[in-house]
Amino acid sequence: MPADLTQRRGRPPYEGTLARRSITRIGLRIALVVLAATAISYGSVHSGLESQAIEGLKRYVEARRVRETVPFAEAADSLAILSAQMEQRIAGIGAEGAGAGFGALFGAAPDGTLRASDGAITGFVAKTARMDAQRRAVLLAGAEVLERFGPALVDRFPNAYVILPGSAVVMYWPDRPWATGNADWEILGKAARAVGGAQGDGSATRWSGLYFDYGANDWLISAAQPVKVAGETVAWVGHDLLLRDLFDRVLDTDFEGATTLIIDAEGGLVAHPRYMEAIQARGGALPVDETGEPHLAAILRAAQETEPGGIAELDRHREVLAVTRIDGPGWYLLTLFPKGSIATQASEVAMLILGFGLLALLLELSILAVVFRRDVGQPLGDLTLAAEMARRDAPAESDAALGRIVDRDDEFGALGRVFRELIHELQRRETSLKDSNAQLSQLNAQLSQELVERERAERELERNRELNVLLDNIQYGVLFLDGDLNIRLANHAYKRIWRMPEDFFDRPRTLREDIEHTLGKGLWSVPGDDMAAWIDQRLEDIRTNSTRPGELKLNTGEILRHDCVALPDGGHMLTYYDVTELKQAAARLQHHLDGMEASLDGMALLDPQGRYIYVNQAHADIYGYPREEMMGHSWRDLYDADELGRFEEDIFPILGSVGRWRGEAWGLRRNGKSFPQELSLGMTTDGGIVCVVRDITERRQREMALDAALQEAERSNTAKSRFLASMSHELRTPLNAIIGFSRLVARHTKGQIPDRQRENIEKIQISGEHLLKLINEVLDISRIEAGHTDVAVARYSPQGLVKECMRTIEPIVTPGVRLEVWAGDPQDDGSGDLGSDAVGDAAKVRQIVTNLLGNAARHTETGAIIARVGGDARTLVIEVADTGPGIAPEMQDRVFEEFGQVDNVPPGKRGGAGLGLTISQRLARLMGGEVSLRSEVGKGSVFILRLPRTLGTGGAGSEERREASG
Repeated sequence: MPADLTQRRGRPPYEGTLARRSITRIGLRIALVVLAATAISYGSVHSGLESQAIEGLKRYVEARRVRETVPFAEAADSLAILSAQMEQRIAGIGAEGAGAGFGALFGAAPDGTLRASDGAITGFVAKTARMDAQRRAVLLAGAEVLERFGPALVDRFPNAYVILPGSAVVMYWPDRPWATGNADWEILGKAARAVGGAQGDGSATRWSGLYFDYGANDWLISAAQPVKVAGETVAWVGHDLLLRDLFDRVLDTDFEGATTLIIDAEGGLVAHPRYMEAIQARGGALPVDETGEPHLAAILRAAQETEPGGIAELDRHREVLAVTRIDGPGWYLLTLFPKGSIATQASEVAMLILGFGLLALLLELSILAVVFRRDVGQPLGDLTLAAEMARRDAPAESDAALGRIVDRDDEFGALGRVFRELIHELQRRETSLKDSNAQLSQLNAQLSQELVERERAERELERNRELNVLLDNIQYGVLFLDGDLNIRLANHAYKRIWRMPEDFFDRPRTLREDIEHTLGKGLWSVPGDDMAAWIDQRLEDIRTNSTRPGELKLNTGEILRHDCVALPDGGHMLTYYDVTELKQAAARLQHHLDGMEASLDGMALLDPQGRYIYVNQAHADIYGYPREEMMGHSWRDLYDADELGRFEEDIFPILGSVGRWRGEAWGLRRNGKSFPQELSLGMTTDGGIVCVVRDITERRQREMALDAALQEAERSNTAKSRFLASMSHELRTPLNAIIGFSRLVARHTKGQIPDRQRENIEKIQISGEHLLKLINEVLDISRIEAGHTDVAVARYSPQGLVKECMRTIEPIVTPGVRLEVWAGDPQDDGSGDLGSDAVGDAAKVRQIVTNLLGNAARHTETGAIIARVGGDARTLVIEVADTGPGIAPEMQDRVFEEFGQVDNVPPGKRGGAGLGLTISQRLARLMGGEVSLRSEVGKGSVFILRLPRTLGTGGAGSEERREASG
């Protein structure tokens, strides 16, 4: 038996073709079944995991609600005990006992208030408070109850206090003399915050809003309960709760993948991992609508529409929101859980199912391969081997191969028997036809064919070498692809443009690998967010010849023009050319042309013979000619004989030697009228001229009018200065005498004249002081306008300065109006040190702030006047807010004008002359700042002073004098 037959018996020719095709089809069908089962499993697992996660989230949120409610419940319970003890103790203290105990506890302070300091107990009574026997008994009972129960409460709460709203406070706060170390308006502001803005009815626990206490350096919320005597509320007992631990637990949630935040009932953000600094700057609650974040707005809407303990789905953000409320302040405690976590777990389970399915598929295919090899492949191989041996004229080997299948009792056996008879018949016929000449002819033909193929291959190889040399020496980047988008060739320019390493194409590469490599290096970016989809679409467009020439801008700033060409063999050729410099040159040229066309000045280019080769529209309009009529004509037609002589004698010699000339000339319009012009000429390298002309007829007229106006203004200013100098002496001297004598008369006649005469003397004194203030304001305006106001630069404390100004206006404030000074403002970005000093003219800043506070005091009858000090490291911001009648929008600009007034001064208050805000605005601008206004009718006004935090370079204790320039 020949050796090749022995070899083919183990592996027949063409073995496995039919079997492989059949196994492939069966495998594809089974794979589709596995994929469908995987998809169904994914949906089922995802649904189950989502339900399980939501139930777990509900349990987690309920546990958090119970845990976070405990401090508030304990606060309510302790306040109920203190309130009951207070009521009992008030009943046990008589009027005589209250008077004696009250006198022993409280003493008069220099500021006119009553203060108490007994160990951890401190107390305060406002100077405007009306203290009767019952109020004294309430304060005395509060001090005793707090001293008795306070030590037991400070383990859970920092303090405890009893408040008579708007008049008195008794505080138990160990190691902090709170009621003796603060100003009265600060104490009353704290008390008002504790009970005045609280939430709740008149009998239950009331909760204030969240705020940051800089003394305690912690977030606080105040709780208060009423103390009633005979059904009437006589006081409030309360204490503060420190919330830092609560916020730490909220911001560090232990539910994997979840985020927790707190929002109050009014939609203010109370706790959020990313907004704590903004919440502190906003005073304890940042309104969600001020964040400008749609995600937070969607969370708030879902929380308000969902019952506590419920679950809301934010489909747009693919999140689940668990909603509950903390008992007490009624805050929303919200937990966000992303649905993506559920999808990830479901995908892992589905991939496990898919893996087992594919493993089972491989096992089944292996078994099918063995069966097909034995029952189909082997018989077909024997038939194929028998045919091959018959073709080779090897009848014995052919019979041997057929002998292995003719004895089978299936279709292969019948086919083998018929095939054996056919082969025997063919062998008998071929025997007579074989001869050596036929074999030699066949061999010669094969040899000739091989020679032809070799010559053609050598010519093709030579052409390829020439093409490669050509491709490597052109500036276009060229990439050749076959029909399957495999890379066949990339020239040097392509590698250089795309920063390809030299060995990148040493192994076979696809176009997809090429694109992913350049994207990975950050050379360019695909449009949109789905890079994989864009790459697939790009490959499909190239494969179907659907691309168009276009441009691509790399991240390095280079611009490439690209194209795709279909090749006859089904392949593709991609070309790239760097057009960055061409684009830049075209942009510069277009920019220059656009600038020349947009110019209001006339611009033109002339050839060496003086003929126009370019004229912009402004140039043609100045001379009154159409543009097309000026093209090709000489510039000499635009000037009369005298000007032409001046050009030849004076201008052209300078232009020829220096290369440019600029001055004034007289041009000639088309209608024959001459006009003054400003002319600029420049020589080009080829001897041409660049001409820029401007019609200055109107400027000449304005200059003449301006000279006349300046002369008149100087005469008016001189007259005003003489008048004001005379008024300074003639008015202030008698006014000071009137004020002085009225004070002497009032002092020496005190108790000796009737009340009506005494009131008349006071009216003389007040009117004189008011008139003197008006004269001083007029003189201040005059000094500022004349540039005679200096700026002293020194270091000062803005917060201390504002407090001094606040104390200055206390006598003119309507009783009951609160005065508060806050650190920080809504515009503060948190980057500055609010407590740091500023460098500038403290006296002028004090004058501005006093004017603003005085205006607020004159226009505010109820509510509060609040001064906020804030800003950042570069800017100092001082706001003065009041709750007065407000200013209509159409009147807001008028208040900064000289003698501009708004008729909203309450009855019984004296208005100014309308110069205070004008002086404040000009002093602020003198120091590089500005005063602005924000007001709403019926709600009040806010005046904002912005100044540089550092006006000069002087350090602490140093001063500079800066002369105002007007």
